[in-house]
Amino acid sequence: MKKKHFMRKKILSTVIAATLLQPMSTVLAISDSDTSDTGAYQANREQADTASNTTIEPNVNSTSSFSDDTSNTSDANTQVGQDTSEVPTSSIGDTTTSHSSDVNSQVGESSSELPISSAEVTTTNESSEKSEESLTESSFPLYRLYNPGLKVHLYTKDRNEYNTLSQRGWKQENIAWNFSQTNGELVYRLYHPGLKVHLYTKDRNEYNVLASRGWKQEGEAFRSFGSLPIYRLYHTGLQRHLYTKDSREYSILASRGWKQEGIAFYGIGSASTNPPEEPNTPPITTPTITIDKLVASLTTQGIQIQLTAPDNTDFSKVKIAVWSEANGQDDIQWYTPGPDGKVLAAYSKHKDYEKYQIHVYSFETGSARGLTTSTIEVPKPSASISVKKVDALRYNVHVSSLPTYITEVNVPVWSQRNGQDDIKWWPAKKQADGSYVATVSVADHNLESGSYSAHVYGNSLVGNNKQVALAATNFTVNETPSSTGELSISAVNHSDYTFTAHLKNVAAKDGVKSIKIAVWTDEKGQDDIEWLTTFRNPDGSYSAITRLSSHSYANGLYHVHAYIETNKGQTIGIASKKNNCRYQSSSFCHSRRTKPNPGKLP
Repeated sequence: MKKKHFMRKKILSTVIAATLLQPMSTVLAISDSDTSDTGAYQANREQADTASNTTIEPNVNSTSSFSDDTSNTSDANTQVGQDTSEVPTSSIGDTTTSHSSDVNSQVGESSSELPISSAEVTTTNESSEKSEESLTESSFPLYRLYNPGLKVHLYTKDRNEYNTLSQRGWKQENIAWNFSQTNGELVYRLYHPGLKVHLYTKDRNEYNVLASRGWKQEGEAFRSFGSLPIYRLYHTGLQRHLYTKDSREYSILASRGWKQEGIAFYGIGSASTNPPEEPNTPPITTPTITIDKLVASLTTQGIQIQLTAPDNTDFSKVKIAVWSEANGQDDIQWYTPGPDGKVLAAYSKHKDYEKYQIHVYSFETGSARGLTTSTIEVPKPSASISVKKVDALRYNVHVSSLPTYITEVNVPVWSQRNGQDDIKWWPAKKQADGSYVATVSVADHNLESGSYSAHVYGNSLVGNNKQVALAATNFTVNETPSSTGELSISAVNHSDYTFTAHLKNVAAKDGVKSIKIAVWTDEKGQDDIEWLTTFRNPDGSYSAITRLSSHSYANGLYHVHAYIETNKGQTIGIASKKNNCRYQSSSFCHSRRTKPNPGKLP
């Protein structure tokens, strides 16, 4: 979406954003308790993005947009849980009801108040386009209330709500201004039920776009029409906006720490001619926390943030917002540094890669004040891969240049013949230099020759240990044998007079149907030959146990031969070994035909 400018001549945009993410110069308007509600922070970003696809933090002091302070009241509802059914429904859906009722129990939390207007309302004035005198019957009042506990104003056209809230701790401040229900530009209202935030806008396109982003359309709020200018002011200490039709109030507040932001929009009637009451601007606590330096670095577990500040800085009043720029602020997290100014933003709490925003705020006065910002790049998943031949059947896949957030590496390998019918995932072992090596045996790939594919996957802490692709390559296996197998024989177990034949890396190009192992002693040829039944081990190898009792406990050489029966019915000898069975005690030395002492038998 192209960035839109809503300034028309001297008229401010009529977008009233319930909450705006303020730049570091003017700070977020969030209370200390609100910092856990990342949804409100996200809403700010979404409202800013309606004007531009770029990541921009709109300047709340700019005259290009203005904010309804009641957004802060909706944030406060997470602390009170007020029953919204007690507040009457406004004339525009139920949004104002849920909004105001959430905040009514916060009254009395603070004695500080925003200025209270004493302006009396009049409903007659001349319009530059037509006589407003003829429109008085179609004009309606917009009421203003103030909550001293929350330090926010509420604007409503619902008279019943206006009266009800006055019994809930809200101060009635009379009619803010009059508006027309039939003339002028429509101002629409939306409500986000999850964020509990309102938004007002004249932009029909924005109204429709936000409806697809979780906002509930509530129709027409009022119209901007007439010759009565409605002014807007902003207080950087309170981080609140105020709207007034009273030009004198507008002027006086400018000398009380309020910044004049010009005309927001227009209403019906005339400005007050009565002197306004002296504004009651609350005392502002002077903030003292400063940050000298912010350093962010990548570790194996997350983004290490180090703040450097003057001695005796109370870091418990400092909070750090961290989020990835991808997909807005969907993974924003708030962190509180330790007494040493350090904190780790764990990868597992975030979702994306590339640029991360790091914003540091002070909450000394109960509201956020921007201290400093920084960015850091979390690299996308990637790695370098190489393949080296070890011997005729084995190849090492070497994986290096891995991001720090990778915790485990696996390498699926397959031959190009017959697709991925021989695919196998090989675990890679971490080396001292941080790289990983996976040893691949082509015996586990049907002894195929030709082109092989090797892909590398790693478990990433970003996204909570999600598996991600890192690299891929091809390598070539030259001529391979038609069959293979590695045979080993254990020593005699004197507790049960057995030894074990172990066969690994068994393979045949025609496939392996079964494994056979033949055992016989050296004396008199193969008169005692025995064909052993093998069993398959979890690692894919095979074993068979020879009992000396089957060979009359003969001393001397035992011959062990291993055979493969292929899927085509062919029997192929793959390996052979000899085992010299010599007993340590002479009492166990017997001829092949002589049994040892029966008492010594297993």
